[in-house]
Amino acid sequence: MQINAAGQVELKLRTPWRDATTHLVMSPLEFMQRLAALVPRPRLHLIRFHGLLAPNAKLRPLVVPQGAPKCETETVQARPHRIS
Repeated sequence: MQINAAGQVELKLRTPWRDATTHLVMSPLEFMQRLAALVPRPRLHLIRFHGLLAPNAKLRPLVVPQGAPKCETETVQARPHRIS
């Protein structure tokens, strides 16, 4: 990526397209618009699971490890929430 003498942004492609295009030339504003379109919305989950790993899949408990089994003989002492 570089800026040419006319102030346009030149983006070099890794591999040429079918029509032999090797560079994209656009204005700086158009480049920023294309770049901003790639940024995900805030608070959007970036990983989506499908199939067996989906949250409500019926067979999910068979493939996803569950928490460690709790021993009933082991007792945990509760700590006080605050120190007086």
